[in-house]
Amino acid sequence: MNDRKLALRASPDVRFAGDVLVQPKTGLPVLYTENVYVRFKPEMDPEDCEQILRDAGLMVKRPLEFASNAYFAEAPEGTGQHVFEIAEKLLDRAEVIYCHPELIQPRVAKQAFVPQWHLRDTTINGVSVSAHVNIDEAHKITKGALAKIAVIDDGIDIDHPEFAQAGKIIAP
Repeated sequence: MNDRKLALRASPDVRFAGDVLVQPKTGLPVLYTENVYVRFKPEMDPEDCEQILRDAGLMVKRPLEFASNAYFAEAPEGTGQHVFEIAEKLLDRAEVIYCHPELIQPRVAKQAFVPQWHLRDTTINGVSVSAHVNIDEAHKITKGALAKIAVIDDGIDIDHPEFAQAGKIIAP
């Protein structure tokens, strides 16, 4: 194994060859990069956020538009698994909401959440419930691409950060 790692690392075509991590439940390998996703509290000054990232030894690749004070940053090449320690230290800071290294995983098809009785047949507290919209059959036809959802509610907070991205709210 060590010979293979050394050979990979010596190859000019390979930029990063780290140690293998394994998913505890499945035993499958977990691929990771030396990139980190970090989101700071919304009231933080972006310059302060970027300084914290630099102090952690990270370089901002790009700010992320879908959330306030969110960044995609990279550790220096060769950081390897130490990227997880960097992420943990950042996550321990009061200013940081989320922080995790980039993991590369296969996409998994979404499934209906069984305990939501209105999606499919389920059992709740020992009682069989069959009053549902048969979402499994609908998923065979569509996953909701290009669907528009209308929320008729006078209690929605249109200033919430989750709705800040263009196109999230078409008309208040």
